[in-house]
Amino acid sequence: MNLEEALIRYVRERPGLHRLFDGWICQYERLGHLGGSVRIEQPSESEREALGTFLGQDLRHVKQIRIRYAQFEKAVENSRFAGCDLLRALTLYNGSRPLVWKTAQRVAASRERREKIDQFLCEKGNEQLKRWHEESQGNDPLLAKTIERQIKKDPEGMRVLARAMEELPLPEGTGESLSLFAGRLSKDPHFFDHGIYARLLLKGICFLMHRQEEGDLLENNHTLFGAGLLKEELANSCQICHINACTGQMTHPGWDGFWQRYEAWNVSLYNLREITSLTTAIDTVIIVENPSIFRALSQWGKTHGAATIGFVCTAGQLNVCGYVLLDLIEHAGCRMFYAGDFDPEGLCIAQRLKQRYPKLVLWHYQRTEYERCRSQKTIRDSRLSMLAQVTHEELVPIKERLLIEKKSGYQEQLLEDYCKDLCAWIKQ
Repeated sequence: MNLEEALIRYVRERPGLHRLFDGWICQYERLGHLGGSVRIEQPSESEREALGTFLGQDLRHVKQIRIRYAQFEKAVENSRFAGCDLLRALTLYNGSRPLVWKTAQRVAASRERREKIDQFLCEKGNEQLKRWHEESQGNDPLLAKTIERQIKKDPEGMRVLARAMEELPLPEGTGESLSLFAGRLSKDPHFFDHGIYARLLLKGICFLMHRQEEGDLLENNHTLFGAGLLKEELANSCQICHINACTGQMTHPGWDGFWQRYEAWNVSLYNLREITSLTTAIDTVIIVENPSIFRALSQWGKTHGAATIGFVCTAGQLNVCGYVLLDLIEHAGCRMFYAGDFDPEGLCIAQRLKQRYPKLVLWHYQRTEYERCRSQKTIRDSRLSMLAQVTHEELVPIKERLLIEKKSGYQEQLLEDYCKDLCAWIKQ
């Protein structure tokens, strides 16, 4: 039996020394070498006796024993085990399992994780995901860490995301329902509905299309549409009248039919997916939020032959369909006029439109018009709080008046003024 084996046999026969030797193993794992000190809290009587004998000290009344490695090493050298290899002895005490520095373990584990992530990103079909991850490491380290964490947690789910990024954006005019797209890639139509993969898909699309980061629900849906994905497309619609469109180099026959008859109809994202541009037949578009005003103005346009004027009704807050349509209108170079109710919702719509389309004209939307069409209907404080987001210089005077009066103003009172303008435009 060599010295190391003899020392460990001695220790195993004396339970009072076990915590001391366990402590040196912990210290080695923490420091990477033998050193530091071991603290024995609330030692038992047998521990005080065994440790006192081993160290050559009287520890009978000590409530906390702290032993420095130099003390431990000296005690061994002054015993019959002098000259033994303490690291080898502790390895034997550890069941012959090599003592491992925890930091080295962490480094090795980190290296292994890194290798697995790199291997995943280099798989065939993950090229866009790899490119996105590499760019995120410099621009958005937190996003890069999220991608890595998800690769480790759910590699199959990330393969679905990688396949999505390889296919997006879909070719223009071949839009696909988000649920069908998700079902085709993952066999789960709700895979991209919410949660981590919905967020990563939006962020990935923004990367692929060089767009700014996603924002609220409306902007997120617009981002999806830009990549060719349609979300709730049939419910996402708005009313239009006397607006014609092209698909490729040809006038769209469906749109042209409503155009020829000067009839209003509901256009959806499904209808817009094949539209490449609007025709140049009109130069002015009136945008209103009120369906009754829309019907009255579009009927007036039909009756009086307003050949170069089109009409859009948002029916309240704009949805993705409305913004896609207005983007087409702006791209066609049409003059855009907005007329809304004088209430918090109307001002918020106007604020959004002015921010997105700076050249848009607020049509008969001044404080003087508000005074003319102010009703007796009181606006609740909860609705008035919405006005905090209204900051555009053209809207602030109306906002301030609304906060004082707390009364809504309805655009039905301005219908005659609208028609006078239309009449003047026709004669020009």
